[in-house]
Amino acid sequence: MTLDARIAQLSDADARRLLLTLTRPLAEAPERTTPPDAALVQALTATFGAPATTAPPDEGDLARAALRLLAADPATAPRLTALLDGPRPERFIDTNTIALTTAVLLALQLHVRIKRKDGQWELLIEKPSMSGTVLKPLVDKLVAFLSRGG
Repeated sequence: MTLDARIAQLSDADARRLLLTLTRPLAEAPERTTPPDAALVQALTATFGAPATTAPPDEGDLARAALRLLAADPATAPRLTALLDGPRPERFIDTNTIALTTAVLLALQLHVRIKRKDGQWELLIEKPSMSGTVLKPLVDKLVAFLSRGG
């Protein structure tokens, strides 16, 4: 079974926990955990275009999209595979440790340099070959998720 198929079969809770587990080490760098805001949503939309749908995804769909991005990266795919192949822990990590949107942004930052300069967000796609296959769908889901009402 392909890694993508395995990701697709994850429950919402397992997808979220797995993403949080993979991105937790990245969360230790404070410059990578800037909370998202409306300006970031605008910068993502300006860089990647408007999402195909404005319906916000559920947390599981957003987490699976981020896991697909991580699976496409040769540096993180082996860790993802090891977590999927290993014994299933009761919990990967405390899911309250970092927010889902922070985990998605951490995964995204492995491929897109995101920084704030003079109050403006700057985005630089570091791996353009991935932009259409797994990066754009993740950004679409993230923008819709961050733009949801309430």
